[in-house]
Amino acid sequence: MKPSRRLLPILFAVCTAATLDAATFITPTSTTTPYLQSSDSPFAGLDFSGGYFHLENFEDDALNTPGVTATGGSVIGFEDFGTAVDSVDLDDGVIDGLSTTGNLGRSYFGGAFTFDFNATILGNLPTSVGIVWTDGSGLVSLEAFDQNGISIGSATGVAHSDGSISGTTGEDRFYGVTHPSGISRVILSSGTQEADHLQYGFSPIPEPSSALLVLSSFVLFLRRRSTRTNTYHKNKTNYIPSVSLLALSMQFILHLSSANAAVIITNSSETTPFPVSNSDLLQTSLSGPPVVTGNFTEFDTPGEPALRDGNDGGTSITDSLTTAIIATDSSVTYAFNVGANPLGYSIININTFGAWDDGRDRQKISIFYSTISDPSTFLTLAAYSFDLPNIKSFSHVGVMPEAGDPFLATAVHSIRFLFPDQESGGGGYRELDVIGQAVPEPSAIFLLGAAALACIATRKRPNTKEIMR
Repeated sequence: MKPSRRLLPILFAVCTAATLDAATFITPTSTTTPYLQSSDSPFAGLDFSGGYFHLENFEDDALNTPGVTATGGSVIGFEDFGTAVDSVDLDDGVIDGLSTTGNLGRSYFGGAFTFDFNATILGNLPTSVGIVWTDGSGLVSLEAFDQNGISIGSATGVAHSDGSISGTTGEDRFYGVTHPSGISRVILSSGTQEADHLQYGFSPIPEPSSALLVLSSFVLFLRRRSTRTNTYHKNKTNYIPSVSLLALSMQFILHLSSANAAVIITNSSETTPFPVSNSDLLQTSLSGPPVVTGNFTEFDTPGEPALRDGNDGGTSITDSLTTAIIATDSSVTYAFNVGANPLGYSIININTFGAWDDGRDRQKISIFYSTISDPSTFLTLAAYSFDLPNIKSFSHVGVMPEAGDPFLATAVHSIRFLFPDQESGGGGYRELDVIGQAVPEPSAIFLLGAAALACIATRKRPNTKEIMR
């Protein structure tokens, strides 16, 4: 057996472990079409055989599919709000742009909805969870939690509310998440809202990710190349050394995983504060204090710590206790805790929040990141400028990957925010939220399997030419 091929099972198993445990969020983009019936669900094409799948449409005036409980809302119908009830279009029997016909068409109504899943009742936590947002205002966010109750990130869709409360369905959009290790809770947030078609399922065998398929092709290519070109002689070998192959393969993996996705940038403004995260990476996963350059404390504001305190700042547009006034060309660099997670972090989305009176309310930010393979080199992730109308207001800018990409960037070591050309020399910012997760290390079961494969693959076999001699 050639030495260069002995490492392939281990390499493949390690890379498989790293890709199988990632969460993938599904949120609407500017090209997403309305969800009008259950066949419009992204889960409709998934295979849940060997597991389970439940869809709750609330048409029996209750949430009673197995293994799920909810807080933050209640089921409503025609008798509660008449034609203002916003159900999925086909639930009343006809797709016509409206959600209620007679007494048909029900939805779940309230503030932020929390749905908790019970593994004991279900047998396994769901690996896929989705819900359809049908009415409300502002941007919609979905946050998910793993089997240990730890947040695995959140995602925010583009603005799609039509502003109507008359049961229109053209604004209805699907929000979902998949996570092979299981989902214990999801929270849907957008202020007062309606939702429908809660759906959740367990699939025991996740489909391979695109990264895994690319990596598999790469490994097979190396193996085939090695088989074709390697020749062995008694005192001479011509092969790619094991260490070199491993280094080349790992370099490829890091390049593959650290490449950033094409981004979508959204912006919006409200007369009340936007909800902010209290568990994002800037609050939970830093290696130490950030590196700050420039001035974050103009007008005696509290400075950089206000940007990651999980506090929306309240309704005062010029709250100097929870806002940082940041001077032109100031920057802050956050290094993540790669000591605890040596493979780095995957960035799912980034949200920045601003507030001040007219003249300092523009958000102008450039975002950069570095990877674990080259921590000192910063790559551009996004840049934007969003100026509010001449009214007192709160602003939000969201940065997310295009549809099909689960992450903005992976294998991330550090992230940097630069504030160029601030309005009036200093802009008001409430919060920086970086939503993401640690890149998982290979699990013990995968390493054990890799070792077994390696032992099988490296068994000594007689050389036919040597036998003939």
